[in-house]
Amino acid sequence: MVMPSSGPADLADKVVVLTGATGDIGQATSWALADCGAIVVATDIHESSDVFDADERIDYRPLDVTSRASADEVIANVMADHGRLDIAVLAAGIATTNPIDKVEEDEWATVMDINVYGVMNIARAVVPIMRERGFGKIVAIGSIAGRLGGVASGAAYAASKGAVHALIKNIARNNANQGIYANAVAPGPVSGTMWGEVIHGGNPPDPASWVPTERFGTPSDIAQAIVYLASPQSNWVTGQVLDVNGGMLMV
Repeated sequence: MVMPSSGPADLADKVVVLTGATGDIGQATSWALADCGAIVVATDIHESSDVFDADERIDYRPLDVTSRASADEVIANVMADHGRLDIAVLAAGIATTNPIDKVEEDEWATVMDINVYGVMNIARAVVPIMRERGFGKIVAIGSIAGRLGGVASGAAYAASKGAVHALIKNIARNNANQGIYANAVAPGPVSGTMWGEVIHGGNPPDPASWVPTERFGTPSDIAQAIVYLASPQSNWVTGQVLDVNGGMLMV
């Protein structure tokens, strides 16, 4: 199959399923995709959410990414309602800070369930649909922690994001000739709930001491990288982990 050349970030009428939609990055990405013309099905664990009530371009639905049955049901309903599914953005995730000698089994299991199974459950539901159509884009949220073994996060989080990077590459390698693109974005420290409150207890350090650009990222920084990977701009990009970290990691 010959893949199309890259083009502008036009997502008009493309149907997107996005997980982790009520988080900082999830919200910014939902709006950024909608601004490019996409039909956004925003999902998260909450039964209801008023985050997107004022934006009729975005359809919120509850989804437990740790449940294969829940993933299959939501994807089947999207197909029934829209007749297509073009893009999956997998942004659900949690962070923990414990080093390996402090990690208990329940913490490890919870992080892996959400961060890794949360990617796998959606991916294995959408790949057959995309393969049948001969097109689809999958974008997952990795982390600089999966590159470096952690920055300020713990062992379970770093391991889970390393697993996400490897899983995305596997999906890309095995489906590129079927029209399926699979990539990940690996954010550095992003201002917001996870970095400020979870990792640093509400007191993040001075960015000038961490980041060459002397600021932490914003959810919009990550959202725009996701738009790039979800759009025709990246039609010769697959199997990549795109580092978006203000220069903290240069390879």
